[in-house]
Amino acid sequence: LAVILARGGFTGMSDPFFSPRGYFAQFTKESDCRYITNGLGSRLFTRGYHKAYPGCFEVHAAVDGCMELIGPGDISSTDIHQVVVEVWPHVASSFIGQEFLEGDSAEKALFNLRYAVANTLARGDSLPSHYDPCSIRDPEVLRLAGIVQIDPVLPVEWGHGVAAIVHIL
Repeated sequence: LAVILARGGFTGMSDPFFSPRGYFAQFTKESDCRYITNGLGSRLFTRGYHKAYPGCFEVHAAVDGCMELIGPGDISSTDIHQVVVEVWPHVASSFIGQEFLEGDSAEKALFNLRYAVANTLARGDSLPSHYDPCSIRDPEVLRLAGIVQIDPVLPVEWGHGVAAIVHIL
C-alpha cells in the first residue's frame, strides 16, 4: 500500500516525531526531545520474547492476571468497581501508565496499561481487533479504564517488565 500511495504522489508527514499526529503526540501528553539521544552510541540492550497479546510487552502480565481472575465468564465487567494493578515504579511512571481517556488514539491504546486491563476485563481476551478506533471507544472499556489504579510497588528485584499483580474489587 505504501508503494502504491508513493507512486500516486502521496507523501508522509513532514515531522513524524513531533507533529500533531506524530509518534510523541500519539503516546505522550508531553515530550522532551533532549532525552531522545540520551545514551545513543554508548549502550545497546536487546532481548527477544514472544508476544502473546497486542500491545506493549509490559502490559502482558496484567492481561494474563485479568484473564486468570475473570475466568470463563465467572465475573461480569459491570460488577467491577475498582481495579488495582501493582507494577514496577518505572512502568507506572512511563507512558504505559498514563490515563486512557475518551478520544485517545488506537496507537496510544496499544501502549497503555489501563486500556489493556479494561479491554481484557470487558471482553475476556486481548485481540488485535480490540485496538481499532471503534473498539477503543466502547463505553464499558472506557469506564473500566477510568477505575484502573496503578500502584508502583513491585520490587525491582523481580525483573523487568514481566510481572504484575491485579486486584479486582
